[in-house]
Amino acid sequence: EPITSLTLHDDSFDSFGADLHVLGRATAAGSTQTFTLATEARHATLVFGAAAPRAANGFGSFLVLGIEHILLGYDHLLFLLALLLAPARWQTTVKIVTAFTLAHSITLALTALDVLRLPPVLVEAVIAASIAYVAAENLWARNPLSRRTWVTGLFGLVHGCGFASVLRDIGLPAEGLWPALLGFNVGVEAGQIAVILLVLPALHAIRRLKREAVVSATLSAGVCAVGVWLLVQRVV
Repeated sequence: EPITSLTLHDDSFDSFGADLHVLGRATAAGSTQTFTLATEARHATLVFGAAAPRAANGFGSFLVLGIEHILLGYDHLLFLLALLLAPARWQTTVKIVTAFTLAHSITLALTALDVLRLPPVLVEAVIAASIAYVAAENLWARNPLSRRTWVTGLFGLVHGCGFASVLRDIGLPAEGLWPALLGFNVGVEAGQIAVILLVLPALHAIRRLKREAVVSATLSAGVCAVGVWLLVQRVV
């Protein structure tokens, strides 16, 4: 009989650790669904055929996958935090975030469509280096915002390759390729905006403290240290 319902269970987290996350795609009966498994969510139930939820196809399914991917991508979130730690007017913040969005959207699409292919080790190393560099720039540069937009754009091109790694691993559906790609990118942007909206009020509160400079420098130093550690780990 045709498969109409499928339940997946994964205990590999007991062997590989809680940091493991499984992103998958299943296609059957004309519908495509994506799923995520983690140590705290080891089950996934997929429904196919006439009973399949409409959002499980194309745009909606990959939209959810994009949101999950950015929220699980701690290195991308650290880069965003490093960018936002430098005090800036909201107009400057919009420019920086827009530069990051445009840059990674371009390379995300090119990499997912296999037009651009960079060694994963190189991509992951540069992403770690971008975290360390931007955080260090917050500490030593007299005016880090003077070149922040184009620095963000350059590093954003590499981050886009990192975003696309999950699409390259699980594959885009042959039918509805463009809606799936658009949905994933919109999901990444939605998750990114949500994180920024959560972080900005906290940073605004920090900047009202008497020792704001010390707190901001400490945070930047911490983010820089994590970036250096990730770089060494990924290179070695």
